[in-house]
Amino acid sequence: MPELEKIFLQIVQLSLEAGFLVLAVVLLRLVFRNAPKWLHCLMWAVVAVKLICPFGIESEASPMPRSDAVRSTVESTASTSESAEELPEQQPTIQLENPEQPSESHGTSMQSHAAQMSAADHSGSRDTLQSGVKVCAWIWLAGMSVILLYAAASTIALRRRLADAVPLGNSMENTDGIYRSDRIQSAFLFGIVRPKIYLPFGVEGENMRQVIAHEKAHIRRLDNVTKALAFVLAAVYWFHPAIWLAYILYCRDIELACDESVVKGKLPDERRAYSMALLACSADKNAFLVNSAIPVQFGQSAVRRRVANVLKNKKPAIGLICVGMVAIVAALAVVMTRPVNYSTDIPKELDEAVARSIFTMNGVSLSDITVDGQTMRYGAVRNSETMIESECLGEGHLILGYRDKGDSVEVYTLCSAIGYGFRDGMLVDESGYFHVATLIKFDKTEDGKYIFKEAQESKDGGLMVPSIKEMFPSALAKKAIAAKADDATSDSMHTQCNAYAAAYLKAIGREAKISSYHDEDFNILSDYGVSVDVCNGLYELHPEYSIYVGSFERIENGVRYIYKQEFRNQKDGSGMVYFTKTEYDSGEVIEIYTYQVNGDSFAWIVID
Repeated sequence: MPELEKIFLQIVQLSLEAGFLVLAVVLLRLVFRNAPKWLHCLMWAVVAVKLICPFGIESEASPMPRSDAVRSTVESTASTSESAEELPEQQPTIQLENPEQPSESHGTSMQSHAAQMSAADHSGSRDTLQSGVKVCAWIWLAGMSVILLYAAASTIALRRRLADAVPLGNSMENTDGIYRSDRIQSAFLFGIVRPKIYLPFGVEGENMRQVIAHEKAHIRRLDNVTKALAFVLAAVYWFHPAIWLAYILYCRDIELACDESVVKGKLPDERRAYSMALLACSADKNAFLVNSAIPVQFGQSAVRRRVANVLKNKKPAIGLICVGMVAIVAALAVVMTRPVNYSTDIPKELDEAVARSIFTMNGVSLSDITVDGQTMRYGAVRNSETMIESECLGEGHLILGYRDKGDSVEVYTLCSAIGYGFRDGMLVDESGYFHVATLIKFDKTEDGKYIFKEAQESKDGGLMVPSIKEMFPSALAKKAIAAKADDATSDSMHTQCNAYAAAYLKAIGREAKISSYHDEDFNILSDYGVSVDVCNGLYELHPEYSIYVGSFERIENGVRYIYKQEFRNQKDGSGMVYFTKTEYDSGEVIEIYTYQVNGDSFAWIVID
């Protein structure tokens, strides 16, 4: 995504966060309406911090919206669309050339066609979404530019109007930086680095002293700087009404705070004199300067309220100030925190790293095979000491979210690992685990590679849900618990695992049906009426054979062998049990054991 769109989405995100904060400050102003107005100004400073600072201390308890909610929503939608587009290309990797399964091949073809149709729809949605974001980003930039250019033009025009202003002179003490002009209608403070006070001709005597005292209070409080900054922020976030509301209320609050600063400790008569100056010298609401961001005008807002505030002004209670400061500190603490960011926009490299880590956890390494120009991966199990003792391993996973800490990454996922082995000529999933909630941790290198560090799996049985809630943040824990019970999640992971099994068949040059153990009818000797005592005795003699009647294959020292158990009924109700070990490639019989079964007894028969 281009930088302009990223900046725009970040601005939208910050405006959403600040919007809630503006509403909170409006409520706090009502609660603390009798507090000194400089407290109100501090509250607006908290809003400015939020608008300026895109960073914060991550906290699980933060009530603020996610820091990337807007951007991740847009990018994850695009990512989902891109994944849908890639699906038809990946689909052939799980198709098997099995003449015994024409219906499954047809089903796969139909799925591929449906995926192509879905991909086309998603592609259109993605393009529309990205185009919309781009258009909005340019509108935002244009609107901000117009407002800032207008402010700059107003400032330049005002400076020209003041070009012939004359110094006040020595009629009063400390008149440096004070000027008169016949081209203005109200007194104001103009400038940021070296602000100057401008008075219209006609303001004299006591009114002049009060006006100058007011403007000098603005200078001491740096209101000329903070108001300019507030206007710039309003221009950047011009599309959000709450930000303009905050700007308007802030301009009122700085005037009230300045009034309080001037009359602090004054006698009632002096307050009345200041109030009269407010009424006499207040700016015309239609004056030119009202639309300018830079000057701080005398009496430019809510004159009646300001007069009332001046006349009733009294020393505020210490307790009220303390409570207000606590509220501000608490608000600032909340603003400077943000929820831990668990992104759902999964980079392809991270997805592949999760797949590799599942093989690593099971002691299996990945291999590649290229078929018809496509690279497929498979995991051949060669170490019988691993928890998966099957011939090959397949993995499936669903990443619920991840947390990127810069030099490390935590991934919250559901993982499946299925071990496949040949049974009765089919490649059957015969062992493994299914959609286990797993926290996988990676170290992240400077070039963006993910190095597997460690993994933590949820407990099984009745402790599963509590352990998931302990391992995962609450939102992701809910997703994990829901996904574990979702048949679609299970089917998706099984499909992912079967793709590895299909690649393994291609790698060893063999055609076979890929099946699930629970879908096949595998019987044991007792299913044919053989007594349990006989079964147990035979299994103790030949533990290397499967307890199931039929065949399975095992690779020993690089040689494939077929272990087969057969049962043949006799007319008198007895039977013959055969244990045969055969070399797969040559067909040579390595060993054969034959037993006569009769009731609860059996006997070994030597066959020449």
